[in-house]
Amino acid sequence: MSTQSEINNYFKGDSQSNNSLINYYGNPNYLSLLPDGTNYQDITLDSLGFTPDSVRFELKGMVDDLTNSETGETYEDSDYQSLITQYVSEAENKFDIVIRPRLKFDRADYYRNDFDAYMYIRTEQRPIIHVEDVKIYFNNQNIFDYDDDWIKVSNRMGQVQIQPALFQQGYAQSAMLPLNMTTMLYGIPPVIQNEYAPQMIGLSYIAGMLPITSSDIGINRDVYPRPELIAWVAKKTAIGILERWGRNIIGPGIASFGVSIDGIASNLNTTQSAEYSATKAEIDTLNEELELIEDGLMSYYGGRNIGIIV
Repeated sequence: MSTQSEINNYFKGDSQSNNSLINYYGNPNYLSLLPDGTNYQDITLDSLGFTPDSVRFELKGMVDDLTNSETGETYEDSDYQSLITQYVSEAENKFDIVIRPRLKFDRADYYRNDFDAYMYIRTEQRPIIHVEDVKIYFNNQNIFDYDDDWIKVSNRMGQVQIQPALFQQGYAQSAMLPLNMTTMLYGIPPVIQNEYAPQMIGLSYIAGMLPITSSDIGINRDVYPRPELIAWVAKKTAIGILERWGRNIIGPGIASFGVSIDGIASNLNTTQSAEYSATKAEIDTLNEELELIEDGLMSYYGGRNIGIIV
């Protein structure tokens, strides 16, 4: 018969091996990808790749001609950044994701069927960088904190499951026994047989995306902004700039302009009309490119999640 030490060593494995269980850890902490001393709260849209330069790339060949109608100068970084912020927000809504990292607290309802499926939970925000804590509580009374090893996360889709689940089989009976007493300060927690309890599950997690590391350039991970996503925001911002510039070349709805003084004449003709701005053709081209990118991003992120309760 093998000794306990031999059994432990047999199942321990090699932490450097591809077969090590550490490679399949259910709740990885992607914050470890950040350089030492860097906090996720310090991450900006610029550091994630949503930069004025990404917009200028979409406008290459036109940048020097685009001027702010108020200042008469080329658009500054602040002009691009204000529109980038707007279209990042639009991307978050459209693809049902969050981009800048933030700490999020979810209060999920308890449904018995979901608990039977290893406490299946969909988080309100995704992708998930790391799940900090999962607990069961009743009003202000903490019932159970799950061990980190039990938490299983699908980062991109924002799915969290627990193995083992608190209310499963015989384990649930012993775990919940002390909680079904009439002396509880905040009331009596629901028994296992109950089908529903409001906001009985608490999750704290960090959602969002991280800057790509230099060694990972060209590698797309769930928590990195995809190049298509950066291009989508840049193209939307470029359209915003073109719209503003196109209205002010010679005024809205004016296709040509001429002036003559003492025999000296000057004329300006554009493709602008009463219905279309001077930059309509460029905007149409960008919109066609956006449609192609959107299809890929919808496929990757899944878009809006729709649930049906029967």
